[in-house]
Amino acid sequence: MINLEKVAVNVFSFPFLRLRTSAPAGGAPPPPPASSYPTSSAATSSSEADPPYKKTVKGLFTFFNLGFMVFLAATGALGVGSADSINDTGDIFVGIYMVLFAAIVFIYEISQFCPNTSLDTFMTRNFGYLYGVIGKGLFIFL
Repeated sequence: MINLEKVAVNVFSFPFLRLRTSAPAGGAPPPPPASSYPTSSAATSSSEADPPYKKTVKGLFTFFNLGFMVFLAATGALGVGSADSINDTGDIFVGIYMVLFAAIVFIYEISQFCPNTSLDTFMTRNFGYLYGVIGKGLFIFL
């Protein structure tokens, strides 16, 4: 027969299995007051470390994405408009998909180019994956 009291004592004698009910003997020092944290502009923004051409390149990519989305929406609209029989149902759905896809990316790019709080909140809530590099790349690629 196993003596459960002896097993329980042996299990709880290991220091990593014991629950701490009090602070260590030395005690941890209190956290520093909030006013002692660094608040320099270099610590809060990385714009000083960015290369000077970063805004220009980002603006060019935004501008080209806007243009590509206009062409994509026009292509989708032309595809829907060219459907003339019931056999073109696939073309209609692909055209509608292209227009919706172009509208989502176009609105996202506009919200990056001309910030608007309500538009940004709507886009973040519904299409938050566009705000990351991987999510946006996969959305455009797929």
